[in-house]
Amino acid sequence: MAKYFIFRNTSETENVHAIAESDAEKNSFFWLDNSLKVLEVSDTDFDKVQTAKADATCDSSNNIIVTDHDSLSCDKAALDAHIPHLIERIEQYVLYNETHSMWEGWNNYYNYLKNLDTSSLTYPMITWEDYCKTNSIHFKSILQLP
Repeated sequence: MAKYFIFRNTSETENVHAIAESDAEKNSFFWLDNSLKVLEVSDTDFDKVQTAKADATCDSSNNIIVTDHDSLSCDKAALDAHIPHLIERIEQYVLYNETHSMWEGWNNYYNYLKNLDTSSLTYPMITWEDYCKTNSIHFKSILQLP
């Protein structure tokens, strides 16, 4: 299955703007237009960015550079700061897009985050997103938000 990084289409080096795990997810981005570069990426690079273990940039020649983060560690305080940010961003989508094709998955994740008891988790973790993937918790990177 094809996976994608989406960048603004400029002559400068750009940070990844969004990521898509499939053609269906990519096609669900209602804001996707010709002003953006959509580049297919490897599963490995996608997983690193999706789990917040790396950042991706793209230069004007469409070369993608994936830079791993060194020595990641997320403690309870960091997670307690991160989760409200995710909830706020996702809430804006779920409140106003009930007819969107990706709404159900995002709504489920939103409700999971709202009910999450961070004191029940084991710390430190690498990243919240990596914790979810490792523990088979359905999640999406905020970069996948339509």
